[in-house]
Amino acid sequence: MQDDLKKVNPSKKKHSGFGIASFILSVIVPILLFITIYSVILLENLKRGVINEGNEFTTTMRVIAFILFITAFIAAGLGVAGLTQKERKKIFAVIGTFFSVSLIVLVILSFMILLTSAS
Repeated sequence: MQDDLKKVNPSKKKHSGFGIASFILSVIVPILLFITIYSVILLENLKRGVINEGNEFTTTMRVIAFILFITAFIAAGLGVAGLTQKERKKIFAVIGTFFSVSLIVLVILSFMILLTSAS
């Protein structure tokens, strides 16, 4: 009888928990990544020559940016997990997967452009 109710009223499906988590991470990660990069650029403009290999602040910001980049992969994985759940709404999983994969591609392209312009 429970299965019959689900078939009759599909609007009662719940949202995927993985999809919601993916969406939240895929919205928060770009904001935090922007703040991290902006703080490094701002500090560089305030104090010339601050960004170098031995600076603790720069090293910390690189680690934070790397952790955020890895978190984008986690968000993409959660989105895919949300897409594979049956009997769940998938809108948050689709949006979260799209945003996180877009961020990953954007970061990789940015690094490729920086590497080619530096050489």
